[in-house]
Amino acid sequence: MVDNLRLLYGRWLAQHDLYDEAMEQLAPVGIENVVDPAALLFYRSAGHHRLLKKDDCLKEIAKLMENESQIPRRFATVARLMEADIKPLKVDSLDEIARLMDDIKRRLKLARAGTRVRKEEDDVIAKLDKMIEEAEKQQQQQQQQQSGGAGQGQNQSSSPAQDSSNLQGRGEGNVDPRRLGERSDWGNLDPKEQQETLHRLSQQLPAHYREVVEEYFRKLAREGSE
Repeated sequence: MVDNLRLLYGRWLAQHDLYDEAMEQLAPVGIENVVDPAALLFYRSAGHHRLLKKDDCLKEIAKLMENESQIPRRFATVARLMEADIKPLKVDSLDEIARLMDDIKRRLKLARAGTRVRKEEDDVIAKLDKMIEEAEKQQQQQQQQQSGGAGQGQNQSSSPAQDSSNLQGRGEGNVDPRRLGERSDWGNLDPKEQQETLHRLSQQLPAHYREVVEEYFRKLAREGSE
């Protein structure tokens, strides 16, 4: 009786986007203790899917689909869609960042602005910082390759200096730190490099998430110029 009430309440919570609360009700329930095991497995898989718990979601879907011929068609159809949607999800990917942003938006809409939201916001910022750093390194490597190729051409002289010659360099020896592979701040990149990096990071994001990422980068640029 208690487990059936948990299932009923958990289903209602999930239908109202309260997935954390729903999973608190549904997680401890045994499928042998409820009159509708398919509903229990379906809503647990939906909760895991929405909370980005990939492995748990796939396990629940696998259990649900063991009796595919006996469960409601809507459960089977949506379960397959959830499986196809979450299976390619990778840690620290643009896809994961977009989903985290969407989850933050959901929580704020529900007036959930506590520790969990702040942690997810910190995670998003950390993941974006990591992607910026990787993009900057790629940019630096390209610059090094380009400058290295140009330098080799310039260093080939038609009149090589004799070994006994005393060559005196007059350059100041100043080198752009970014060309040595050191990490630079986003605000130190010139506008063209910022735009190229932004394009690489955001081109795979949906439009509404891209706006959030662009605003984040603009904030970094403002902070770097202060």
